Amino acid sequence: MKRRSHSSETRCTSQGSSGVEFDVFLSFRGPDTRLTFTDSLYYALLGKGICVSIEKQGIDAGEEIGPQIFQAIDASKICIPILSRGYASSSWCLRELEHMMECRKTEKLEVMPIFYDVKPSDVKLETKLYSDALSLHEKKRGVEIVQRWAKALKEVARIKGWDIKNMGHGEVIQLIVREVSVKLQVPCVHVFDHLVGLEKSANEVVDLLNVESEDRRLIGILGKAGIGKTTLAKVVYNKLSTDFESCSFISDIRGASQDSGLLNLQRQLVFDILGDVGVELSSIDQCMNIIRDRFSRKKVLIVLDDVDQRKQLVPLGPKGEWFGSGSRIVVTTRDKSVLSGFQDQFEHCLLYEAKELNDLDALQLFSKHAFRSNSPPNAFLKLSEEIIVRIGGLPLAIKVIGSNLYGRKEAEWQKILKMMEHGRHQESTPLKMQREVSSPSKLLPRERMKKMEDEAGERPADVETSDRNYYAIAAVQNVVGIDDRVKQITNLLEMEVNDEVRIIGINGTEGIGKTSLAKAVYDCISSCFDSCSFLAEVEETTQNPGGIQFLQNKLICDILERDHRDPLFDERIELFLDIFHEMRVLIVVDDVERPSDLIAIVGDQLHCGILKEYDPEKACNYMVSELDDGRAFQLFCKHAFRMQSSMPDYDGFSSRIVNATEKLPLAVEVIGSFLRGKSIQEWKKMEKSMKKRIMSSQKTTVGLEEILDICYKEIDQQQKDIFLDIACFISGVDARIASYMWPNCYPSSGCILMPLAKIGENNELQMHRLLRRLGKRIFEQEGSGDPIGRKIYIQEKVKTFWCSSLSAKQTPRLTGYIFFFLSIFSQGIISCMYTLARRARKYPFFGWVFGFTASDVMLLCQM
Repeated sequence: MKRRSHSSETRCTSQGSSGVEFDVFLSFRGPDTRLTFTDSLYYALLGKGICVSIEKQGIDAGEEIGPQIFQAIDASKICIPILSRGYASSSWCLRELEHMMECRKTEKLEVMPIFYDVKPSDVKLETKLYSDALSLHEKKRGVEIVQRWAKALKEVARIKGWDIKNMGHGEVIQLIVREVSVKLQVPCVHVFDHLVGLEKSANEVVDLLNVESEDRRLIGILGKAGIGKTTLAKVVYNKLSTDFESCSFISDIRGASQDSGLLNLQRQLVFDILGDVGVELSSIDQCMNIIRDRFSRKKVLIVLDDVDQRKQLVPLGPKGEWFGSGSRIVVTTRDKSVLSGFQDQFEHCLLYEAKELNDLDALQLFSKHAFRSNSPPNAFLKLSEEIIVRIGGLPLAIKVIGSNLYGRKEAEWQKILKMMEHGRHQESTPLKMQREVSSPSKLLPRERMKKMEDEAGERPADVETSDRNYYAIAAVQNVVGIDDRVKQITNLLEMEVNDEVRIIGINGTEGIGKTSLAKAVYDCISSCFDSCSFLAEVEETTQNPGGIQFLQNKLICDILERDHRDPLFDERIELFLDIFHEMRVLIVVDDVERPSDLIAIVGDQLHCGILKEYDPEKACNYMVSELDDGRAFQLFCKHAFRMQSSMPDYDGFSSRIVNATEKLPLAVEVIGSFLRGKSIQEWKKMEKSMKKRIMSSQKTTVGLEEILDICYKEIDQQQKDIFLDIACFISGVDARIASYMWPNCYPSSGCILMPLAKIGENNELQMHRLLRRLGKRIFEQEGSGDPIGRKIYIQEKVKTFWCSSLSAKQTPRLTGYIFFFLSIFSQGIISCMYTLARRARKYPFFGWVFGFTASDVMLLCQM
C-alpha cells in the first residue's frame, strides 16, 4: 500500500495532472458534507498514511467538471462516493459517478459507496429524492446523458456499502478506514530483478494450480537449497493473486516459527485473509478455530514458504475443508516428508520439483550479476562457461559467485576458478561458494559451521549481494518515503553533466536518516561512475589511532578496486592524484563533523584539486526533514508487525506511540522493533513509560535518547550485557564468533536480534553510532563503583586502571601477564582471545589464573 499523505490545501486538479497514483478518491456534494463527515473521513485516511484525492473546495451546482478529475479517478485504486441528499442535484457528482462505474468494469476499480442520510432505494430512483433531481437535469442536459447517470446510480446502489443513517460518524469512519486499509494491501510480493529461466517453471506450477477448478488443492514446491523455490512461489503468487478473494504470503516459516513465532504467523494469516476480526488473538488454538470457521467461506490463495517440519503446517490450516471452494495452498520445502499426511485432506495434493537452470539460462543469469548484461564479453566468455560448469544451475550459487566477480580483473577470475577446481560440484553449496570467494573465518568448529551452512541454505533464492554496494553500517532498515528524496538529490547531482565536480551536503539532526539516504543514493547511481567509495562513520573512525590512514587506504583501494583489508597495502593518497583526476568517481563521506577531517582524508593536494574544478556557486545542501505522520506510522508498522499497517487490536496504541515520538526514523525503528511480538500489557507499559517521560520533561514528545534509554531499561539482563558488549567492543565483528561470549546465545536467536542491535548481510554485528554512544555512556555510569568489577573500553582508561590497580596491590597477579595479552593482540590473533573469553566463562579457574574476566578479554580487543 502506498503511504503518502498530501497537504489539505492540495487540489485534485494539480494532483491528477501530475501522474501521481492515489489510494482513494472521495466524491461528495460540498454543501452537504464538506465540513463535517467528509472532512473527518479525509483526515482519518491521511492519518493511516493513505493517499487521498479530494477537491477541498467541494462541488457546487452549475460548475463544469475538468479532465483532471477524471485523471484522478483513473489514478485511484478505490473510489468512495458519499451519496448525500443533494448528491444527485450536482451534475459534477453524477459525471464523477458515471466515470467511476465505467472504470469499475474495465479496470477493476473498487467502488465503496457511503449512504449518507439517504437509503439505497433513494439512489435506485424508487423515491422522489433523486428522481426529481434527475428530471431537472434532463431539461438542461438531455435525455441521453441523464439516462447514463440514472444507470450509474442504480448500479452503485446495488454495491454493498455503509448506511450510516443510524450510526455515529466516529464509529463508521473507523470501520471505513480499516476496510480501506485491508483492501489496499495489494496481494503482491517483491521479486528481485535479473530473473532468468523462471517463466516456464511458473507456467507449469500455474497449470498444476488450475484456478478455474472449484476443488481445493495443495501444491508442494520441492527442491534443494538455493534452487529458487521461494522466487518461483513469488512469481506464481503475483500471477494469480487477483483471481482470489483474499491472499496471503507467509515467508520464512522455518525461521519465524521459533518460540512464539507460530502465533504471529497465524495472526498475519488471519489479518491478510479476514482483516480485523474484532478480538485479540492470544493463542494458537484460538487462531486455528478462526481459520477453520471463517476461511471456509472464502476462495483464498495462501503460500507457506520455507517449511521444514510438518508441525509448522498444522496451525496454519491442515485440512482442505477449512478453506472455501477453489482455494489453493502452496508450500515450499526441501523435505518431501513435510507434506506426508496431507494428501487425504485435499481433493488434490500435487508436487512440483524445482529444476536447476540449463546452461544457457545459467550463463545469462551469471552475466547479469558479473557484467550487468545478458551475455559475457568475449574476453571472459570461456572463463564464464568454466565457472558455470563448476557451480551448475543453482540460481543462488550463480548470483553469489557472479556478484563477487563483478568488476574484478581476469587474473582474479583465474585465481578464483583455480580455487573452485579443488571443490567439485557436489560440494558447491551456496555457502561453500561464497566461502571460497570471500574467505571468511575458518576458525569455527565443524558442527557449528554445518549448522550455519544449513541456515544459509534457507535464505530466499532471490537474495543478492554485491561487494561494490556493501559497507558495514547499521542504517535504518525498511525505509519509508525515501524514493522521492533520492530523486531530489540525484537531480542536484546533475548526473548528465560530465565536466564539473558536484559536492552535495546532506544535513539533518541525529537519527533522522542521513546515512540511510546517502546509502540509497549511492546504491542508485554508483553504476554510473568509474569507481565509487563509501566512507562510513568518519567522525568515530577519525577518533581512533590510525583512523585517518585507515580511511585514506579504504578510499584508495575502493577507487582502484583493491582489498583495503590487505595488511601489505599502506600507501599515501598523494601518489594516486594523477589517476584520480582522470576518473569519474562517486565518493560518499558519512558523518563528517569537522571540515579538517575531510581535508585530512583526501589530502591537501587532492582537496585543492577538487576545489579548483568546483564551482562554489553551485554548492548544494539538502536538509533532511522528519517523517510526516503517515510515513512515521508506516515505518513503525514495518518494524512492529512486519506489515504496512497496524494489527487491529493495536491501532490505538500504534498511533499514540508514534505521535509521542519526534518522528525520527531511528527512534521509530527502535521502538517498533522493541514492541514486535509483545503482548498488549507490554505495549501499555511502554506507552505509560513514554507518557511519564513527557510529563517529567514538560514536552509534547519523547526525544530520541529518551526512547533509546527506555528500551534499554526494558530489556532483560542478558540482552543488556550483549548490548553493552557490542556497543563498546565488538560492533562489526562476525556474530558467529562473538556468540561464544554469551551462553546459550546464537546469531539467529532473539537475544542478539534485539531492537538495539542487529546482524548484517555478512553476519557482522551492527549498531547505530548513537546506540554505541549510549552504550559507552552507560558503561561509564555503571562502572563507577568497584574498579575490579568494572568494564573498560577506552585505551587510556585501561592503562590508568591497570596502573592504579597495581599500585593499590589489588591485582598483583596481572603483572606477568598483561604484556602477554597485549603482544598477542598486536599480532591480530583476536580469534584466540574469543576462545579465551569463552573458556573464562566455562572454566572459572582459567580466568583466575590470568586475572581476566570474559569482558576484560573483550576490552583488550580494542587496544
